[in-house]
Amino acid sequence: MSALATMRRRITLMREDKSQGAGGRLVSTHPIIADVWATVEESAGGAEERADKQIYGGTARFTVLYSQSYTLARVIEWRGARYRVSGTEVQREGAPMLVFNARLMEGSTL
Repeated sequence: MSALATMRRRITLMREDKSQGAGGRLVSTHPIIADVWATVEESAGGAEERADKQIYGGTARFTVLYSQSYTLARVIEWRGARYRVSGTEVQREGAPMLVFNARLMEGSTL
């Protein structure tokens, strides 16, 4: 089966823009780059203690067809949760693919 045939999950790639908001605070926005089909491999991370609660940091690996504009992605939205991109690699064998390693953002749930 080809890599393209396994791309059955719809994800949203977003870049991160920072600007100065009211009162001089730094405001982060996430404009959409594209909605694309992807292969998703997810794994649950270990629990992390923060104040009075445990936070479960899930990680995921998203593989999409390569496009130069997709390399700007810093946030990925999938199933209503947002993931922060921690690494990107280009796979050039066969059809060029872009692979994002990402971690579930605090405040998002699986």
